[in-house]
Amino acid sequence: MRVKVKQAIAGLLLGCVLFAGAGTSHAGEVVITYKDGTQVRGERVSEDSDTIVISIATIKTPISKKNVQQIKDILSVDEEYKQRKAALKTQDYENWYNLCYWLYKQKAYDKAQTEINAFLGTHKKVSDQNNPVNGYVDRANILRGLVNTELEKIKAEATASKPGATPATDNKTPAPTTGVPNTLALQQQYKEQRLTDAQINMIRVWEVSNPVQSKPRVTVKREAIEALINNYRDKSQVLKDRKDFDRLRSAEGWYQLAVMFEVKARELYPSATIHDDPETLLAFKKLHTTYVLNYCGTTNCHGGAEAGNLFLFNLEPASNRTVYSNFYNLYTWTDPNGFMINLDNPADSYLIQYGQPNDTRNANFLAKKPHPAVKGWIPRIRTQDDPIQRSLTDWIKSLGGFRNDYGISYNPPVVSPGAKPAMRTFTPVAPPAAPDNTPKKATPR
Repeated sequence: MRVKVKQAIAGLLLGCVLFAGAGTSHAGEVVITYKDGTQVRGERVSEDSDTIVISIATIKTPISKKNVQQIKDILSVDEEYKQRKAALKTQDYENWYNLCYWLYKQKAYDKAQTEINAFLGTHKKVSDQNNPVNGYVDRANILRGLVNTELEKIKAEATASKPGATPATDNKTPAPTTGVPNTLALQQQYKEQRLTDAQINMIRVWEVSNPVQSKPRVTVKREAIEALINNYRDKSQVLKDRKDFDRLRSAEGWYQLAVMFEVKARELYPSATIHDDPETLLAFKKLHTTYVLNYCGTTNCHGGAEAGNLFLFNLEPASNRTVYSNFYNLYTWTDPNGFMINLDNPADSYLIQYGQPNDTRNANFLAKKPHPAVKGWIPRIRTQDDPIQRSLTDWIKSLGGFRNDYGISYNPPVVSPGAKPAMRTFTPVAPPAAPDNTPKKATPR
């Protein structure tokens, strides 16, 4: 009990010192980690084999080493910068970028500017859209804007503080800055990083419901039909003789697609062009307009520079390239605690949970997974039977119980300087067939 009390006091004192001087490092400062993981930070006063005394908010606090797992010296910004810089390799673009961002967070703006300029002078974007260096180059450009804005503020404050300086008035036009691009510019910058038409088509192929029932408009290349006959005749129930082959050649596209699905000829799927949206994407398009863009993808949320690792396109909102790119991003996004779209338990999807209240001032229920604290955020779902929540739940159920990989290679852009690419998840192979009385999707999924 005494240990817990001591650790609680240490935690309280830690809060005080962080409040009093957050982000400041001094020579002799240490972080002490207790054996249960609790940490406390302060300036080393004295130390012997049994005890270390640290100053926390000017209070000298002795700590027995028998309860301590680690004592770590805190370097000054200059000291840590020198160490990280010395260990850096020129081609290690990830750690170099991380160093730039760390300097920005430490408010070492001059050093950050120098490192960012050096980084961008060394690393350029490459033609391979999925090469991760492109994302770091993009974020370095945005980070440079943030740093330049801070340096301009410092310069303006220094000028205003000089004797005889004329204070700014409300009717004066502020000087232009070279800061973060506005949302439109940011959306334009990443416009060409949306899914291509060929990738959109692959999503459509995998999202087609049973083609015999839905009869979608499909065009299949002739060479794919011949490959289907030559390579899969022994695996198909409908390709037994020449009459069956001729029927396949002259059949409508939906029948040809059904045969592909029957034998799981996945390498031939790109040869099938689906001319209309499958039902799941038709339903998503409505939600995309009413919820994804108007709520999640706004300027101050996932449509701007503060998007984190879930950037949503809002340029050309009706474009298939925008709609399908946002669908793919939401569909595959995951973290260690859950899924943006939870196929097993739709109600637990972040897409729904993050729209629910995080306190009782807005509703009489709370989200199980509340949206992170963001300035200006308000819940969109205010009742447990909210129509938008029902629509989202029904749509997620319609996606089926397993997650297609669609056979495409696509990494949605990450625009926020401090964010890292999100985890992605798929179910790469089709699961066993569901019982006959259970709604199910086409065989190849």
